[in-house]
Amino acid sequence: MIEQLCAIENVSFSDPWSGQAFEDAIESTYLAYYVILCGDVVAGYIGIARVLDEAEIVNIAVSPDFRRRGIGRALLEKSMESYVSAGVSRFDLEVRESNYAARTLYEALGFEYIGRRRRFYTRPPEDALLMCRTFTKTSDFDG
Repeated sequence: MIEQLCAIENVSFSDPWSGQAFEDAIESTYLAYYVILCGDVVAGYIGIARVLDEAEIVNIAVSPDFRRRGIGRALLEKSMESYVSAGVSRFDLEVRESNYAARTLYEALGFEYIGRRRRFYTRPPEDALLMCRTFTKTSDFDG
């Protein structure tokens, strides 16, 4: 499965994670990965790091063959719903300023802009926009 994650990562990002980075992340005690499968094929994945009641979406990607079918939204909604039920009250993420498709999805799911990391991305150089969504109680989750 690592090979499929890397294949999606390589076509999705200009500075992709290596297979070893995925292996290390999967073995981590505070990081979890979730995938959506279509048969034996990974259609998309999300990685979430959790510390106490906060979570960070460290990466999310959908295979080009499965884009524009709601898979990214489903990954975000299902994982947030699960984490909120388990006591997480805040989700953070970083997104390239030019990634309008991702930003639109995050905004639609209630994420708000809270800051900027100048020249965070290096290939090519670009700012990262910081986004956050908070929940006050489990019933706040509405997708």
